[in-house]
Amino acid sequence: MWSSENERKGFQQCTPAGYTIHGIGGLVLFAGGLCAVVSAGLLLSRTFHRWLLWLILIPVALLVIGWLLDRTAWWLAERKGFKYDYKANKCTWNGS
Repeated sequence: MWSSENERKGFQQCTPAGYTIHGIGGLVLFAGGLCAVVSAGLLLSRTFHRWLLWLILIPVALLVIGWLLDRTAWWLAERKGFKYDYKANKCTWNGS
């Protein structure tokens, strides 16, 4: 998720709203991953019925929503000119 603690702190200072959205997006992605595992287990079980196929849409929707939230957070940071220098381990953005 983060290359270093400095990147995380810089992102948080650059865009607090984006940082919050990024955290929520991570949780939604995690929930989508768990639902995908459960759906795969359900598909492989012998008790699966064809009418349960619509349940596959739940993890897919959660993964897409989580990805969109993550991209939105990074878009907010990019709008402010957020840059992270991996070699120097420093963050810069407009206003810093």
